[in-house]
Amino acid sequence: MNKQKYICPICGYDELGAPPYDEKGEPSFETCPCCGFEYDLDDYDISFEDYRATWVINGFNWADESKKIGT
Repeated sequence: MNKQKYICPICGYDELGAPPYDEKGEPSFETCPCCGFEYDLDDYDISFEDYRATWVINGFNWADESKKIGT
């Protein structure tokens, strides 16, 4: 059985376990292991564009290094 994966709208990580937001716009509360964005918590304080820009400026650091492919 194929388990569906979802894409982070911030960094493009394509292994999220749930959609960041469902069809009603409700957040998953999942934290992206790549960029570290937590759906619901972080989106009140900063836009996707601003979060991504800050993540890029800070060096594209992984929030959870163990989730990197090939590690």
